[in-house]
Amino acid sequence: MHRGLTWIGSLGLLAIGWNISGCAKASAQSSEGAQVGDRSLDLTVYKSDFAEVRDTRNVTLSGGSTHVELRDVSKALDPKSVIFEWPGQEGREVTSNTYDLGVGSGDGLLKRFVGHEVELVWRSNNGSEGQRLKGTLELADNGIVLKVGDKFYVNPDGTIIAPSGENLVTSPTLSADVQSGAPGEAKLRTTYLSHGMSWSADYVGTLSPDSDFMRLDCWASVTNRTGTDFPHAHITLVTGSPNVVMEPQVELMAAAPKAMAGDIGGFPGGRSNAYVKAPRSVGEMYSYEVKLPATIQQDQMTRVSMLSANRVPIKRDYSIALAPGTGDANRQTAQMAISFVNRTDSGLGKALPQGGIRVYEPSGDREVYIGGSSLGDVPKDDKVDLTLTDAIDVYSRSKVVKTQRIDKHRYVRSYHADLYNEKKKDISLRVVYQTDEVDKIVSQSIKGLRKDATTLEWKIVVPAGQHLPLDFSIQSRY
Repeated sequence: MHRGLTWIGSLGLLAIGWNISGCAKASAQSSEGAQVGDRSLDLTVYKSDFAEVRDTRNVTLSGGSTHVELRDVSKALDPKSVIFEWPGQEGREVTSNTYDLGVGSGDGLLKRFVGHEVELVWRSNNGSEGQRLKGTLELADNGIVLKVGDKFYVNPDGTIIAPSGENLVTSPTLSADVQSGAPGEAKLRTTYLSHGMSWSADYVGTLSPDSDFMRLDCWASVTNRTGTDFPHAHITLVTGSPNVVMEPQVELMAAAPKAMAGDIGGFPGGRSNAYVKAPRSVGEMYSYEVKLPATIQQDQMTRVSMLSANRVPIKRDYSIALAPGTGDANRQTAQMAISFVNRTDSGLGKALPQGGIRVYEPSGDREVYIGGSSLGDVPKDDKVDLTLTDAIDVYSRSKVVKTQRIDKHRYVRSYHADLYNEKKKDISLRVVYQTDEVDKIVSQSIKGLRKDATTLEWKIVVPAGQHLPLDFSIQSRY
């Protein structure tokens, strides 16, 4: 810390205790052993980096005035959002409250004692105590200055021993002064908003190579950068981005989580939609309540299984957007996309949250990643289209065959395309050509569809291991 200085603390080295003076004072502190029964946590996590925390604890109240301290609260909470409630109880009222970030290091702890009386102890080489001086700590920033009588000791060699005090906290603490009519045990519920927590949905799709079905799993990844753990918490995940009025973060947390947990405490490793209740409409948003409680630890990303559907019917779509060459034929690879409908009979039928999807296909004894995409929030019965990858075995070679001028305003251009399918099964190929405004289709070897003023489309079944020619001419204006 400082040159030649040893700092004595309450755990091991520093003898600081929580001796709160006054018979009408009480303290309510959380601990890992009190997470069930003595404390109940409910987290409502939004996607836009904030959460609502409802923290219910047992506290001991004295008749009259009681000072209650609640530790292990978020380091990024908004003090102006705090609400105190006494569920099912009357005759108790919070008259004032204070939020203290606490001291996160020995340096910060020492600064709390500037202006207070401390002791300086010198020790011999064998650790035995030598001279002891009492003085006032004048400076504890980039050095130590201790005033003893009319002398100043600058960066003294020795050990500083400081007294304990009720205003000293070493972890984020929310304290409240409570007025109550009668003493006894009570439940205090504290609700507040906090930065530093968010969630995102991600999907894993597994295609069946021999059928038009896909297994679809959805996971929610909850990231906690609030600087505190939330043990055995009940979790609700909310889609959408409501307007948030919050104070800026008091303390920025780590930029990235330290670890990712594949399953959270209390969750089996298997995939099942039994762990999240059906989504509920909340205003303009949807909420997803996780059935089982879980421990959300700080600086970690935790994944929760949201749903799983084993046989979602899909349609494969192969498409080529022609760009014919003016000399040699231009080769273009098709793109492969899939689509499905969010229906109940597909094993879905619930509002799907926005997220990325990664799609795999079995190959031998393993699953091979074939592509990914993203989907927005999908309401029930809506269709989802996902473009996944280039299809190397499906391609075209196309070129301009002839351009013929009709008059000063019109011309006819003729095109030829060869459509190849090197796969071992027939495919349905969607061929799209977009150009300047089309007056009319003059000729086409395979009947297609005019989608709009500039777009033509053909749907063609190309047999396995073969290729088909496509010829067409269109009239356009200069």
